[in-house]
Amino acid sequence: LHKFRQLSRIAAAVLGALRPSMSMSPQDDASAAPLASQLTAEYGTTKAYERSRQSTWAREYADPWMLLMNALGVVGYQIVSMFLVAYQVLWRRHYIMECWHELPTFELWMCEYTKAYTRFFPLVGILISMSLVRSMILIQRMYYELLHHGAILTFKEYQAKNEPLFYVLTICLVHAVSNLLMDKLTPTFHGRAFELLEGTRGWFVYLVIPIATFICSMYFAHEPSYNLVPLSRYVHGDSKKDEEAAQEELKKLVYIEEEHVQAICNHFEVKPCKSAAETAQVYEELIRTAEAFRGSGQVLVGHGQVLGPKKLTSSQITDRFWPAQFLFQDGLADEASLLFRRVSRFYDLCCVAAASFCVWLFADCAYHDILDVAHGQEEDLAALLVEAAHLAFGLFYIAQILRTTR
Repeated sequence: LHKFRQLSRIAAAVLGALRPSMSMSPQDDASAAPLASQLTAEYGTTKAYERSRQSTWAREYADPWMLLMNALGVVGYQIVSMFLVAYQVLWRRHYIMECWHELPTFELWMCEYTKAYTRFFPLVGILISMSLVRSMILIQRMYYELLHHGAILTFKEYQAKNEPLFYVLTICLVHAVSNLLMDKLTPTFHGRAFELLEGTRGWFVYLVIPIATFICSMYFAHEPSYNLVPLSRYVHGDSKKDEEAAQEELKKLVYIEEEHVQAICNHFEVKPCKSAAETAQVYEELIRTAEAFRGSGQVLVGHGQVLGPKKLTSSQITDRFWPAQFLFQDGLADEASLLFRRVSRFYDLCCVAAASFCVWLFADCAYHDILDVAHGQEEDLAALLVEAAHLAFGLFYIAQILRTTR
């Protein structure tokens, strides 16, 4: 209905402009002027029309709900695989070594230490996967908004082998696997026996395959350029005129670098804008500032800050929360920006809820181990150390989400 009203206003303005000026009475001229001014305010130039025709790719890729669905489609199976592992090791308590007191002291301490890693590894994997979804939503929203307003955002050059979270997960996985190896090599106690064939088969099906899938996807799925709108879809239009306009607009696109836009967004203050035209002016100013930054290496932003080259950091996941500093500003009050903030905050709430549950679980395990230590089971200090580290990770995770959410 809203689009139909817009088209009606456009048609009325065009018909008014086509009338012969000699046949127009002063009253007609006065009535046509508001329509013409309204048309200019809403659409202004041919460039605005060219942007309006991008509804096809915008609906499929740039819509806030589609951003969330596409990101979950890429990363969602990681979360599902980690839930399968968590179900086995936390609720069913399968594939975890029992730490019998008859074990030698060193082996008993190592059993408690590695068992804690085995139980908590899938929870850490779920939280990191949810962080990856969040970073994909933010960076792709920024990319599509800049593309919609005449610029292509070129991403930083990262090397997946240098991703620190990848190595953190690998270290946790090594500890978890060592718990199973110790279980196989430990003598039986109290009639406990390990069935080699069935135990190995179940361990491979319920642990190795989901964890290997998760690690490989973490290595390859974090690159945002793999999941952006293809060029063929960008130039697609509902008519020949739309396709020709898209091809012309493609020639006019400018290139801006992610590190420059990131540095600018740290200081960029958005003035209140409630219409799409006002929001377009904000993005155009951001693009011009980024172009000036690329040319000179420094630029004045906000209250006179002079920005130098932005130092590259290492994490592909946590570094890409930076668009939140710009996209969550209250000044962006147009309909599309408000919808994106609602969708993004809904997902942020899901992340905080999941992290809070994990923090509660870490704290509960730590509490019971403290009671065990108080009753003389000193070997639980090894598990308590791991639980304290995971508890700190969970609190830091929640703080990161809240810090980048206005």
